[in-house]
Amino acid sequence: MKARNIPEPRFIALVSKLESYGFEFIQAQKPRASKIKYELTFQHPRLLARFSAKGLYTRTKVFYLRPIDETANSSIAFSAIDSSPLHTQSEIFPKPNHENLWVDLGIDALLAAIDDFLIIEQQESTESFYQEVEKALSDSTTTRQARLLTANKKPKRVKTTTWTYNRNPDVVAEVLAQANGRCQKCLNKAPFRRKSDNTPYLEVHHKVFLSNGGEDTVENSIALCPNCHRERHFGE
Repeated sequence: MKARNIPEPRFIALVSKLESYGFEFIQAQKPRASKIKYELTFQHPRLLARFSAKGLYTRTKVFYLRPIDETANSSIAFSAIDSSPLHTQSEIFPKPNHENLWVDLGIDALLAAIDDFLIIEQQESTESFYQEVEKALSDSTTTRQARLLTANKKPKRVKTTTWTYNRNPDVVAEVLAQANGRCQKCLNKAPFRRKSDNTPYLEVHHKVFLSNGGEDTVENSIALCPNCHRERHFGE
């Protein structure tokens, strides 16, 4: 985003704040039915995808920043059309604090609620992955290893707010099975059992990080207790 795209410098800090929460600036435009001179338009693909996944109806894909009136130096407001889940899902998102607009601290509260809404998406994604791991663990070693022979060694990257990886649940399951409830570094038993399935709690760590080009394979993975896992990431 370049400052010359923004009609007034006072908008720039708020635009940057929206972008830090995943909004993407589109353009400045003249509103069709309003006395104000301009509005800034934004999109948020991840938020819209989350709405769709939850079955929440939205008629438009655009959000707005605009002055609340045509007077000089009026407050800047965030807005969405009335049918947006930001309006209709009042149990999730705070109600507008100025007529039908979010202004000042109202914008901060809305952005925090959006952030929480998307964090829950990440948690559900993690839970879904470990459900796949549990399913892989329930398969026989022969079945799981047969899948590993033809599995992609480089997982697909999925763009959320940052890059993450679609890891292979069979790799995690096989490493956990081989560890047999013991940390493969300190050799101690897992410190506790998972509430979900009563299995020993160990964390599967990539020896060469995926972000550094490491493979999502059994050979590049090790089952660690939480303490040893933290040591691998943060120890000397």
